[in-house]
Amino acid sequence: MDTVKVQKIVLDVLKPMEPSILELSRNINAVDGVDKVSVDILEIDKKVENVKISIEGPSLHYENINRIIENMGATIHSIDNVLTIKEPSD
Repeated sequence: MDTVKVQKIVLDVLKPMEPSILELSRNINAVDGVDKVSVDILEIDKKVENVKISIEGPSLHYENINRIIENMGATIHSIDNVLTIKEPSD
């Protein structure tokens, strides 16, 4: 059976002003399977920021990424883009 791996996820996230997007991106980048993280601020309110997070790597695990984001006080609003790749089995 073929294996399908997630290699890119783009998330719409609502986060508090702290931690910064730098700290958030570093923590996500520390997750196994993550090679690259890009965070763009879409909107700033008095106490929160709406950000778009693009995460890339050879084998991403959404559950681990979601846990880090929630542990930092943020909430995923939606998954806006996903890239998967099929690897044939031997």
